[in-house]
Amino acid sequence: MRPDKWLIAHWEGMSPRRRYGLVTLGVVLLVASSMVGYRQYTFMMHDNQFCLSCHLMADPYARFQAGAHNQLSCHSCHPVSTGALWQVYATVFLNPTEVKKHAHVPNDVCGACHISGDPDRWRVIANTAGHRLHLESSSPALRAILCVDCHGASLHEFKPDQQTCLQGGCHSYAHIRLGRMADRDIYCTTCHAFTVDAPTVAIDSLGRPLSPKARQCFSCHEMQQRLGSMEFAHDPHRGECGDCHNPHEQRRGAEAGLTCATGSCHTTWRESPFHNGVPNPTECTRCHIPHSWKVEGRNCLRCHANITEPTRPGRAHRAVTAAPAAHRDLAAR
Repeated sequence: MRPDKWLIAHWEGMSPRRRYGLVTLGVVLLVASSMVGYRQYTFMMHDNQFCLSCHLMADPYARFQAGAHNQLSCHSCHPVSTGALWQVYATVFLNPTEVKKHAHVPNDVCGACHISGDPDRWRVIANTAGHRLHLESSSPALRAILCVDCHGASLHEFKPDQQTCLQGGCHSYAHIRLGRMADRDIYCTTCHAFTVDAPTVAIDSLGRPLSPKARQCFSCHEMQQRLGSMEFAHDPHRGECGDCHNPHEQRRGAEAGLTCATGSCHTTWRESPFHNGVPNPTECTRCHIPHSWKVEGRNCLRCHANITEPTRPGRAHRAVTAAPAAHRDLAAR
């Protein structure tokens, strides 16, 4: 006899009381299993203790609790997906000893709170120079950039740091080479004002507001001691520190003087008679005092060391006579 026919015949042969008892038992088992399943589902989907039951999550969870997201559930940012199922499988069967990188978090998950959830604040953030440079760039490398690429370098801390800019090969070339700065661990945002407001700056000009300024440079105590007496208001260039100094390429501060004549600023320096015939004219700091850019008379003695020697009447000093025509003309005036 087929199983279905056997069940029907068996059911029809039962007394009403026994039928009622079986139905009641079935309903109780269904309700109980549903409650257990729902509680198990709630525990797995909404209770952070489920993730914490894995010993690998002890340190990441401690950082999570210390941050601003500690009121969220794990699945608020990590939706259930094939990737999440793979993590469970890997944890159970591969027995890893550490969590090496942040799990994939789609940008729309972050945007649910930080963009659509708070549009006014996001508008301010999106108009900063650093975010615009990364989010509005036409570079293929930046089209698929994720929030956690920059804000997830350290699991659950979400704060950008030196590792953020250098991770993944993004800025692997940007090592500091200038002087003793090269021996120190300096965050990129210490010098580059990533969050400076730049809503109207053209995308190809955003490097200008990100260039290091006096405020960033003077956050270093050593720079305060070196340049504490500098009067920035009297600087004829009205420029920024990063216009001349490039810690990623230059090894000595004096190399900044080479950018004056070779860059796009002083392109007409050859038109000045004083510059004609000067030894190494592109080394501007030979005559111009760094940061004030004045030329003091005693600097002239570097080349005209014998200018103070007595001469016979009617005979010019040898240093002036030996100078180029432009110098002789200026000396005769």
